[in-house]
Amino acid sequence: MSRILRKIILVILSALLTFLFGGLAQASQHPVARKQKQSSAPQPVVPQGPLPQPTLDQMPAIPPQVTYQAGQLTIQAQNSTLGDILRAVRAKTGASVDIPSNADERVVGRLGPGPAREVLASLLNGSHFNYVMVGSATDPGAVQQVILTSKSGGTTTAAARAGAPQVIVPHVYDQHYFAERIDQLGVGVAHAPATPTVDSLVAALNRALQPEVAVRAKSLGNAVRTDGATIAAEHVTSSG
Repeated sequence: MSRILRKIILVILSALLTFLFGGLAQASQHPVARKQKQSSAPQPVVPQGPLPQPTLDQMPAIPPQVTYQAGQLTIQAQNSTLGDILRAVRAKTGASVDIPSNADERVVGRLGPGPAREVLASLLNGSHFNYVMVGSATDPGAVQQVILTSKSGGTTTAAARAGAPQVIVPHVYDQHYFAERIDQLGVGVAHAPATPTVDSLVAALNRALQPEVAVRAKSLGNAVRTDGATIAAEHVTSSG
């Protein structure tokens, strides 16, 4: 092999070695950056705008302040339930008050001081209940008994106002409550919550048509108040 050919081969080998070692040196000086895996954890959702304020029903009920002195009743409620107010009135006045289990509407305000009959009328006229108040023969402003029925019971209230005994066959919602109250008051009969038969209706009607039931129904009819709208209007105009 000629000297010229050997020199050419040596030059080519030298160039290849320089290229290979030079590339390795650069790779060691500039390592490849590896992309780190991003976390896929969900980000918390931050509500926008002002937070909604809770309603009175969503807030804890506050016990009412009720006083009864020298025949003057005062009720002070700061988000109290109607049931709690009536229980406090019953404890202070000694009156018999039938408190429905659904008397949970909230009351805010001050009523009285005044005669118990007037203060209770102001309280109940703005509620979801019809009422019957039995006064005292010796004190016109006092109250001996209060009976409440839901205002949604149109036919039941109409029959009670007419002093007629009634048979209630409950099916849904507050019909069961009305049936129970009419039966408890002894002015009618609550049929079982099932499809009536001829025999079951005959038995219920025979009970409702007993003389003592008719007497109690007539007594209740005479006591049912029908002037709630007038009392409310007089209260609004007098307080203005």
